Amino acid sequence: MIIPSFWKRCSPFLLITAAICILLSTAYPWTAAAVSLENGITVNTRLQVNAGMVDEKPTIRLIHFDQAFSLIWRLNTQGWFPTWELALVSLGNPDVHLGTAMPAPDHAYDITLSYHQATGAVGVAVTDITTNQNIVSYAAAIATGLPLTEPQADGQLLTVVPQYEPVGVKWEVGFLEGGTFLASTALEPDRPVQVRLTAPNPVAGEYRIVMMQNGVEHLLATTIAPTSPTVIDLSAAGLPLGSSTFILQYKHGDLVKELGRKQLTIGKLQGVAPAIVTDFDQRRINLDLALNSDSILSGLTLTLQARLIPLEWQTESKSYVDGEPIIHEIPITIGGVVNHREVITVQLPLPERNALWRADLRLTADPDILVNVSLVNPYFTTGYSDKQLSDGRRFIRIGTYNILGFQGYPEDEAKKELGNLYELKRIEHFVEVISSLQTDILCLQEGANTFLLVEYARRLGVNVATFPTTTYFPGGIFSRFPILEVRPFNIPKTSGVPPFSRHGGAALLDVAGVPLWVVSIHAYPHEETVRVQEAAILADMIDELAQVSPYVIVGGDFNERIDGSLHRVLKERGFVNALEITGPMQPIDHLYVSPNLAGHIRAGWIVTENGFRLGAPGTGTWANSDHIPVLMELALP
Repeated sequence: MIIPSFWKRCSPFLLITAAICILLSTAYPWTAAAVSLENGITVNTRLQVNAGMVDEKPTIRLIHFDQAFSLIWRLNTQGWFPTWELALVSLGNPDVHLGTAMPAPDHAYDITLSYHQATGAVGVAVTDITTNQNIVSYAAAIATGLPLTEPQADGQLLTVVPQYEPVGVKWEVGFLEGGTFLASTALEPDRPVQVRLTAPNPVAGEYRIVMMQNGVEHLLATTIAPTSPTVIDLSAAGLPLGSSTFILQYKHGDLVKELGRKQLTIGKLQGVAPAIVTDFDQRRINLDLALNSDSILSGLTLTLQARLIPLEWQTESKSYVDGEPIIHEIPITIGGVVNHREVITVQLPLPERNALWRADLRLTADPDILVNVSLVNPYFTTGYSDKQLSDGRRFIRIGTYNILGFQGYPEDEAKKELGNLYELKRIEHFVEVISSLQTDILCLQEGANTFLLVEYARRLGVNVATFPTTTYFPGGIFSRFPILEVRPFNIPKTSGVPPFSRHGGAALLDVAGVPLWVVSIHAYPHEETVRVQEAAILADMIDELAQVSPYVIVGGDFNERIDGSLHRVLKERGFVNALEITGPMQPIDHLYVSPNLAGHIRAGWIVTENGFRLGAPGTGTWANSDHIPVLMELALP
């Protein structure tokens, strides 16, 4: 029953009298002399809030039964800061705090309170109808037998019904796992489903779970008004795949009241792809998509949308931004997935443009079940060049390797087989080790001494740039290409450990007519403060080198985690870690390329074959080093 707006101009006494007269004419008489609360009472009001109300009224009476029982919105000044709270207040009982929220000026609120005198069941629902936001949903049991008079409110009294309606009842749909209820918005058709119902003390009537399909209601389960909480068993078997509306109803006599709706999905599918694999010979990318479900899902039509997004480095903002995507739609047909993986191989044309790319996968299904798809490594590069080396190759191989002074690891075990550092057998062994990597450019750390670095370069038939050390860890760069210039790092004097005490330097190479800087570093392992100084020196050096050639590669032993100082100064300049794009990460050994080379990366990997990793099959009791090589193939710039 809605009171017309013109009644607002009447006195409170006339308004209450009119309301009583109108209610007398209904099927549910409500008067001071004829109050029947056997079945409870439900009151609905509407409150229009204005700024003056918030400023002038520290207590707003939402629904008020004289002094016996009230639902109020009040300003609580007991804490550090004043806060507005919603509370139930009744004679002889502690106040019940329902929630904290400030009444917003110019907002309208719908308020419903339902009370069952015999059992003490009470339900409250407060909704901001301006924003369609639920403020409070509460259901519990309080004192029974509270004396009630005509309801009053600071807002507009809409309806008064002498019947309990379980307002504020909470319900969740999900499943039990290990005795624990897990709420979910997606259900498995081959798995039992439960509804957890939280309601006050039992009252007359029953709760009904109904599914709405094509406008038709299908009754799934009923239960008498329970002792809270209770779990109702359902079965999703036979329910149609896709989105459905589940409805909670309360039925008592002729009253059928809807308490809430939930949009749920029958059927779940998880798709996982490890990475984009580039096939440069066939000019395509391959993607193995593993589909997983705990249920048999048949009759599905899937569509995979693959968005390939080029990433462009912006020097001004120091960030990569998305370019115009290439979008592919791929239909997928599956026979049925149950408790295992069904792997779908997808092939897409490799984009023609050299760039760093990010793949974004979206999987949709018909019927519309819940589908999630993830790509473990979403990045790939197109890595192609029109230029050729004299041997016809369009790419070069670059590596970094901490070779542990050519001593082997553990040293004592290697020495039994190779002899001392200068014996021919040892030198020939490590010549073969380096040759097996087939690198065009190799950054070496811990090279024993400059003499040995030069000797190994001579035997390998490559050029070498050596970098001095203040300790026992010199470094160098082996190159099949001409070395145009060598620049050791300029190390400032310090009272403590000098930065790059092991080594740091750059060599400018002539790669098929393109000037390419290669930087080799060996960072200090024991103190972060030293690596912070080293990072600043590296940053200055890169900025200096870029004035000569914008093409820069940095390789070496970083001796820190991927979020360390050295990594940060490189990424701030748009440098890309080859293994972050193409392969498994190494803890401390890395290869980075400048932004203009990011799209030229063809592959990156670590070498774990026989002899390179202690404990690998066939390695015996020692390995070549306590580090393993990191390699990268790069299309010619």
